[in-house]
Order: sequence, then C-alpha cells, then structure tokens
Amino acid sequence: MSFNLATFTLVHTLLSVVGILAGMVVVGGLMAGVRYNGWIATYLATTILTNATGFGFPFVVLMPSHILGVIS
Repeated sequence: MSFNLATFTLVHTLLSVVGILAGMVVVGGLMAGVRYNGWIATYLATTILTNATGFGFPFVVLMPSHILGVIS
C-alpha cells in the first residue's frame, strides 16, 4: 500500500468507527436475545483490521500499546 500518513490514519480511524458501531449493534442484539451473525462478522473483521493497521504507523520506541496490540 502506498498511502500517505494522512490517508492511512483516515482508513485506520474509519475502520475503528465502523467496528465500534457494529459492536454497539451486536451488544444491543445480545441484550434483546437476538444474534446478528453479519454484524458479528463485521465487528470482528473491522476490529482485527484496526488492530493490524495500528502497526503500520511509524514508531521508534516499543510502547505498551504495541505490546497490547500483539497480545490482542
């Protein structure tokens, strides 16, 4: 991918927002006793992609956020 940093940040943020919204739908469904398989897949895919794209940002020092990203 040959994105500039601003575009990469935008994609990362949009994935995160979609993941948060999908997670809210999933939680609402769980509270209502309904299982939304498509929303669950969307939530998992976007949160995994958000986690993966987080490693694409430039860094010099290993930080706790990097360790947590590897664990998750």
